[in-house]
Amino acid sequence: MRYFISCLLLITSLSGWAAPAPHLAFSDLVSGPNAGLGDGLGEGAIVTVWGYRLGDNQGTVSIVDQQGQSHPAAHIYYWKKADGQLPSGPADLWTSHQLYEVAFSIPTSVGLGEASIRLVDEAGISSDNTLPFTVREGNIYHVKAGGNNQNSGSFDDPFQVINGMTYGARAPGNRLLQAGDIAYSHGVQEIQEQHPLSGGQSLGAGLWLVGLEGTQEKQIAIASYPNTQALASGPMRGVYPYLSRGIVISKYKVLAGDQVDMGEGAPYQTVSNPQNSTSQLSTNQWGRAVGNAIGERDGMCSNGWSGAIVGGGASNDNFKAFGNQITDIGCDQTSHFQHTTYLTIRTPAEGNEPITGWEFGWNHLNDNKAKFGLHFYDQLNYGYDLCRGFKPGSVLKAHNNYIINQKGSGINIHTYSRTYTDSNGVQQRPACWEVDAQVYNNVIINAGLGPVAEENNGTSPYGITLGGGIKGHFDVYNNTIYDVSDESSRTYIRGGKPSHVEPKAISMGTDQGATFSVSNNVIRVSHPMPYLTYGKRGDAPSWIKVSNNLLYNTTSDSWSDKDRAHFTEWLDSSDEIADPQIASLTPASLEQTSPALTGGSDSVDLSHDFLGQPVGSPIHRGAFASFVLAQPNPPKQVRVTKL
Repeated sequence: MRYFISCLLLITSLSGWAAPAPHLAFSDLVSGPNAGLGDGLGEGAIVTVWGYRLGDNQGTVSIVDQQGQSHPAAHIYYWKKADGQLPSGPADLWTSHQLYEVAFSIPTSVGLGEASIRLVDEAGISSDNTLPFTVREGNIYHVKAGGNNQNSGSFDDPFQVINGMTYGARAPGNRLLQAGDIAYSHGVQEIQEQHPLSGGQSLGAGLWLVGLEGTQEKQIAIASYPNTQALASGPMRGVYPYLSRGIVISKYKVLAGDQVDMGEGAPYQTVSNPQNSTSQLSTNQWGRAVGNAIGERDGMCSNGWSGAIVGGGASNDNFKAFGNQITDIGCDQTSHFQHTTYLTIRTPAEGNEPITGWEFGWNHLNDNKAKFGLHFYDQLNYGYDLCRGFKPGSVLKAHNNYIINQKGSGINIHTYSRTYTDSNGVQQRPACWEVDAQVYNNVIINAGLGPVAEENNGTSPYGITLGGGIKGHFDVYNNTIYDVSDESSRTYIRGGKPSHVEPKAISMGTDQGATFSVSNNVIRVSHPMPYLTYGKRGDAPSWIKVSNNLLYNTTSDSWSDKDRAHFTEWLDSSDEIADPQIASLTPASLEQTSPALTGGSDSVDLSHDFLGQPVGSPIHRGAFASFVLAQPNPPKQVRVTKL
């Protein structure tokens, strides 16, 4: 069963009938120049901001400098719902998050240095927060169909393509872009097999980026120009940074897929050589992927040992994936080893230095048949030398993501350790990762789906899975999980016999003494299963804290006493069994009488809910602090009496 739900709701927060102020979520660029755009409209870098309750009519954008002086944007290109339609970028974040999207140009009047972005809606109501932005030096280039890569790259003398293709080709993506530079593609379709530069087919990707050396302070940005949606498409790779780092990819359509989709019920196919795996967009150190629409080529399928967003080793260092829509990745023939996203630190890199954790927020994952939604995974091999380390204090973050119709767990943060005997004859089982994780404000609908691919690897009929060989602390709070598993993930044929897997809404476990805090979550499921489980080698731990969750199973009236004891084993006295009264899933909201609107623990660090609503006190449970306003029915009969 898949969910196809769409409706328009009028919602309000607990604070009353007055709508809260606009709230800004994220931007594509966090730094850029204040001059050099040259398009006759703006002046400096074009920045795109996504936010809540900005309104359908254009307001104002200001950049506030270090002295507190406000500078109006040089030009506002569009102000609209983030519905994936021109003139905005291709990612639909309106359906999933009710986000708006605004693109504007930095004015020359603001000086170099740290600044902040503030938006004011048409009614004059200012956003309740700002977003940081650093004004700095850098060049701005343009890429247009009909351009020439021997040109200067200005608006009136543009380049033709970004793809670096070969080491000898002159192209923005082949060492031409320097730290702090920006290249705006005016809807150019960069398709690997149709690369126009001399030398024929490009090297391995729609956008093959070679030797681009951005930094954390001066990233290199490649973005779609307003009212255009650029394309990067290749059989196996869409965007691939080779020997490159500090790169922002913004508002692109990114496609890949090199196997013909064999249709529903097709047997799985294993890709023997991992180098032949499909990867739509590869991560890069200090980079950002923002507002992209990531999918498969028409009629084709992703497969292998990779993911639509994929990275290993240093390429994941402080990487951010915000506001991407990842749609229809994988098909029935896709192997268990291909994932919707896949981040690991197993790949060695220069010096094997530890890295900072990565962050995935505000992404929209829908209808993906590649196993696992957000998949942060690693394993020790038998040489015990491939699990790269994290810097002390690092945190993996998964928040404000909307995941619907997902094969395997919606979120999987889990590693695998191995036991070995050291030189002293003592058995050791080292941690694969030492890092904390925060999982909050996510909406997971209809996850844990099947069918099975490789029989020996089984299925994952779970909503969220955490732990394994990770040594650290997991904070899991204010998530909403709605329905987990289907028949094909709960039962499959293995070795000619039926194999049954118990579904679970949240599955935790550790062989490294990880600790867990699970609070303020809403779980609503419609098949018998445990709400929470915790498994560990040896004795059950005392360092798991469960509190203030709201839980409901539509089948609970038919449970036996034994089932009830099992399904509720890990619950706390502060947890509540009650219908959360979810009014709608897309957009998601609650009934006005929902018990989820209150009853949470204020111990969590949360200022706004999934829809950008301010958090009240006592805090809500689940991802939503808002409810549907009942609409009065029109009168069936009207009588007019003359007085």
